[in-house]
Amino acid sequence: MTSLTAPGAARFLLDRGLLDPGAVLDGLLRVEAAPGRHRNFRLEGGPGRGWFLKRGPGGAGRGPSLLSVEAGLHRLAAGDPRFRGLARHLPRLGLFDPETDTLVMELLGRGGNLALASRRGPDLPEDLARAAGGCLGALHRDLLPAAAAPAGVLADRLPWVLDSIHGPVPASRGGGAADEVLAAAASHPAVASGRAAIRERWRRETLIHGDVKGANLVVAREGARGRPPVVRLVDWECASLGDGAWDLGSAFHDHWYRAALPGGDRARHPEAALRALWRGYL
Repeated sequence: MTSLTAPGAARFLLDRGLLDPGAVLDGLLRVEAAPGRHRNFRLEGGPGRGWFLKRGPGGAGRGPSLLSVEAGLHRLAAGDPRFRGLARHLPRLGLFDPETDTLVMELLGRGGNLALASRRGPDLPEDLARAAGGCLGALHRDLLPAAAAPAGVLADRLPWVLDSIHGPVPASRGGGAADEVLAAAASHPAVASGRAAIRERWRRETLIHGDVKGANLVVAREGARGRPPVVRLVDWECASLGDGAWDLGSAFHDHWYRAALPGGDRARHPEAALRALWRGYL
């Protein structure tokens, strides 16, 4: 499949009625490539009008893709009463085209995300950390009925790093140096015993996002005039039924890791943000 370009992304949405031709003619359309594991674009056609387009490597004849997992969540939210609470957590769906493995979602996060917010100062603002915790807590509480879904309705799997107890840690999605670090860690007895302990205690209790990190926690509305900020989750490709503690622990790890980096994202007092995250979750 030919790699998608910015003009091609705009044409894709125009052909499917998701972009106003007038915005293009008036020069209001902005198209920007966005980082990620797929070919991603942000398309904005005026104030409050925007889409996030992701094109994966799948398509006709290649079987289910990661993007089909995210599209499947929307079908569940619309058609299965156990997942009724999911709709308010998902960005609005534009379309999913399985032939080209293309997913188009409402553009959120014009206020940035928590990874960017942590770089603007020495510490992540506590109101954003509390809002992120509230986002995760509401998700896990709203989707408790999802755990009663029969097998096959939604993936029921362990996170990739826990896939094997006794063998090597599975290869990361990043490859290269990341795989070397994981291979070295796998040889340490504490890592092996820790993975085994998590697997034994794993609970299939709710829907989990599965890839919680600062870049996937976007600021949907900034706090102002006494209103708290609103944080939403994006990139639902790793969602499954599982243990809510994994999402919460991932959020803790992500902030603590960035706080420990030399320079750049270093936070002087990450504990304050982590306490706020925990309070928001509860």
